[in-house]
Amino acid sequence: MNRIQSIENNLTSINDAAFQELCDRLIYFKYKNPSAFARIGSVTGKQKTKKGTPDSFLLMSDGEYIFTEITTNISDKGKLLKDIIACFDYKKTNISSDKVKEINLFFNFNIDNAYIEKLKSVATSFNPKTEIIFWSLDLLTSELSTNHHDLVSDYLGLSYDTGQIVSIEKFISEYNRSSHGIATPLDNEFVQRRQEMDELKRK
Repeated sequence: MNRIQSIENNLTSINDAAFQELCDRLIYFKYKNPSAFARIGSVTGKQKTKKGTPDSFLLMSDGEYIFTEITTNISDKGKLLKDIIACFDYKKTNISSDKVKEINLFFNFNIDNAYIEKLKSVATSFNPKTEIIFWSLDLLTSELSTNHHDLVSDYLGLSYDTGQIVSIEKFISEYNRSSHGIATPLDNEFVQRRQEMDELKRK
């Protein structure tokens, strides 16, 4: 069994709480430095899900929102449609539809292009500018295998290598944790050195 197949198999068998946590981490990596981030559909301090719409959201600096809806229920693909409709329901989100910039749908199965077009059409009827990202099993597997080996290891139990190559975020986190406050954290803000910063960017 090759690496892609292993990731696919583990994604299809993962429990819903772990899958939701994995997707939340991936979406946070994708959109760095949001103004706010909330995991509404997760129980604080536990790997457990709860009802919430959307499952998580990011508030961006432009005042618009990026919503995330997550499901592992392959027997009810209609939930994807329900999730999209719910994301535009002000009574559930307290966010007006014109502020919903993007909806990321995460699901550990695949759907055909006809259903994708149907879901896009429904979203457009609420807000023509809202972009829908379909994180299907195929897309999620490709993204994880290419760019997120640390998440594959943390949530799917699959080790890519000896652990010497990790994401920048993972490296900074591990370095800061292992230094026990003795060494200067790598994520300290770089201030009062604008000239040096500009010179480094030009090199």
